[in-house]
Amino acid sequence: HPGAASSASAAAPEDGPVQPRLRRHRRKAGLLLRERSQAGPSLPGGPPRWLETHIWHAKRSAMEDIWGFRLAARNSQLGRRALYRASGQHCCVHDRSYMEVLELVGSEEAIVKALSLCGVSRRSSMLGPVLHGQRRLRTNLFQFPGDVAAKEATATSGERSASARLVAPVLLLWCPEASDALQADEAEPFCIDVGPEAAAATGGAEDVPMEAVESPALVRRLWVWLHPAAAQAGIAALSRAAAEVASRGADPVTLRPLAGCFLEVMGPAALETLARVLPAAACDGNSAALWAEVAARSVGMRLALPPGAVLALSIDMNALRDCATEKALPGTASGEAPWLARWPPTAVAGSSLWQALPEVGSVTGVEASAQGSEGTKKFTPLLLVFRGDSSVDVILPPHSGLAQLWLRCIFAGARVLGFRNRHELYLEAGQPDFPFDFPESEAGAAEQATVAERNLQGF
Repeated sequence: HPGAASSASAAAPEDGPVQPRLRRHRRKAGLLLRERSQAGPSLPGGPPRWLETHIWHAKRSAMEDIWGFRLAARNSQLGRRALYRASGQHCCVHDRSYMEVLELVGSEEAIVKALSLCGVSRRSSMLGPVLHGQRRLRTNLFQFPGDVAAKEATATSGERSASARLVAPVLLLWCPEASDALQADEAEPFCIDVGPEAAAATGGAEDVPMEAVESPALVRRLWVWLHPAAAQAGIAALSRAAAEVASRGADPVTLRPLAGCFLEVMGPAALETLARVLPAAACDGNSAALWAEVAARSVGMRLALPPGAVLALSIDMNALRDCATEKALPGTASGEAPWLARWPPTAVAGSSLWQALPEVGSVTGVEASAQGSEGTKKFTPLLLVFRGDSSVDVILPPHSGLAQLWLRCIFAGARVLGFRNRHELYLEAGQPDFPFDFPESEAGAAEQATVAERNLQGF
């Protein structure tokens, strides 16, 4: 019947498994996007996964199958000079939802021990603002030592083995607890999460041995962001480290892959653009007033917030239906801003995002929302992570409005970057980008071999 396709499409559930009956149903863009974006890890030879912004990218970018995803490699509408000018004068946006998210669940002591076995500095992971979830940590993850002598040396002194091979740069974020609060006299580190993908080398002996860690046996959660090129190696290293910690009598540490969205907004006007995309009137939560003040001060000026600072918000997606954004007027903020020097401890409190990210491969359409006071608002939790150079990372649950935020960024004037455009900008800035500029890692060596083979075939 001529209306069979439309009726089948209308009767399709908004969430849950996709079960198309006919080929013309399977070829619908919406059904394809739901099927490919909700799939689990791609198997060798299987179809690559899609990002939620795939349909927008497929019409405007050169696509490439890499790392188990179908990703936008280059922007087909703007050249290198235009993108370079936009990154230095305005704002660029890049969908990094291909980053793998791992959740480590266990006691604080066991998680810190497992990270130490993989070369993560204990001093960095135990810093007060990092441990309370107020700052994100950028560091390097190394392979778990294979020989017994190296494991014994690492376990007793916390020193990374010289033979350990780099896995990848990682991003770490602790789940804040209700009782987490910094003391007034506790000093905050000046720089935690700033700069390129590479972090400072984590080698060197630690002053505090592993057995000296004393903390209550509370169940803590830690999110680890890994590049998909090194996801398998990272999972293997952390799994072996967790097994080693459990064999020494510590509490077990479980690993769970999660699905989440990761939007990267960079450039001198990133904060001003994001203030237009996420207006203060559509925000709710404990940090809504703080975001309103930050958004007001970012208009017409380059504002650099404390590097690695995390801000938890709840956004009413029903209030962001329009793609067009209103440009704020300059000079709307006055007075002092103490949060520029010291980030408030309550900025990350009360976020429901930690319960909103599902496991990879789950077929539930996550709509992490809660009914507002008026009964007509749907609030989606998200985290804003400031990188110290006016750039912001936006983290939110899957299928909860990323495409909506993406379109608002485009209408606000942000230029779109593919992953190869992003690498070219990092190259011009003299900053390493994983895995292209890390030949000492397994993923970097594989990338170098792929480039060499392609060059031999071309010439």
